[in-house]
Amino acid sequence: MKEQLEVSQEQFKPMVYILLVSIPIFLWLIYKLPLLGAKIVFPYFGERALWNGAIWIIPAWILWYMICSICISQVIRKSMNIGGL
Repeated sequence: MKEQLEVSQEQFKPMVYILLVSIPIFLWLIYKLPLLGAKIVFPYFGERALWNGAIWIIPAWILWYMICSICISQVIRKSMNIGGL
């Protein structure tokens, strides 16, 4: 159980560094795109504006980033055979 916790924590460490790079990019996109026209479609939540809250107080763009980051990192880990679920 302890090892499983450590492995799952390792998965989120790179996400923090990527988030530091991604936040300015998303903020630039929000600035350049009209706020009302920029929307993301979530499978279970429907269409949400980028800056509106998707879950609780988490903006939709951060939630979308987390979903994409976890999925892509799992594919990379499996293809390189370095772990993953």
